[in-house]
Amino acid sequence: MTQHDFLIEYLAHAPASLALLRAIECRELSALTFARPILDLGCGDGLFGQVFFTTAPEVGLDRSPHELRAAAQRGAYRALVSGDIVSLPFRDGAFATVFSNGVLEHIPALEAALAEVARVLRPGGLLICTVPTMEDERQLSGSALLRRLGLSKLSERYAEGYNRAFGQVNLLTVEEWRERLARSGLRLVHHRAYAPAGVFRLHDLTMPLSAPHALLKRLVGRWVLWPGLRRATVAPMWARVLRRLYLDQHSPGCSLLMVAERVFLA
Repeated sequence: MTQHDFLIEYLAHAPASLALLRAIECRELSALTFARPILDLGCGDGLFGQVFFTTAPEVGLDRSPHELRAAAQRGAYRALVSGDIVSLPFRDGAFATVFSNGVLEHIPALEAALAEVARVLRPGGLLICTVPTMEDERQLSGSALLRRLGLSKLSERYAEGYNRAFGQVNLLTVEEWRERLARSGLRLVHHRAYAPAGVFRLHDLTMPLSAPHALLKRLVGRWVLWPGLRRATVAPMWARVLRRLYLDQHSPGCSLLMVAERVFLA
């Protein structure tokens, strides 16, 4: 996939607290090959698909009508489908790639969801996904400050409160993910930790600035009304502040990128 400045592009469409992490995910994922046809599982408002894919994926799926309406306006997918990850409305082996960006951590019935992913993948097809780990939340500025003050229990509560607020129920280690995937006929073939601690500290600090964007998103389905104007004004200023973190691929990462292969059936 052609590399370009995902940071500027995401900052044009979203507040900095979200844009930095999503731009890093675009950068990390751009090193991978996405075989066609592609199912984007939990496509949301289509912003990630719009920024990341140079050619529209075949299908974007989400269970929120509000998000699907916004995704339709973006035109980032060839088709949009309303559906639930634990009961996917597709035939067996329909896709070469199932893509999931920041979705699997929200699914209470995780094993049922992974079984459905395996079912709709052709043998040898790939699940490409990103998920947070508990280390993401431990590095939030509030959690890190409390830990530095020796208030370890309060630090953990801060992290757990963030997870509850954002509905994150699957904060697993690589080995735990490997086991869950294997139970569903998916073999973990690649994983990489990405996004250093500074990304999550800045995310926590800048979240209050996102409140007007969050209200706009609820009302009209978009974080930003005029991305062209923001790309020419606010985005370059934020990009200068965030560029070092965006480019840092060597510091220990907190989030997890995984590629799992659908095992061939005998």
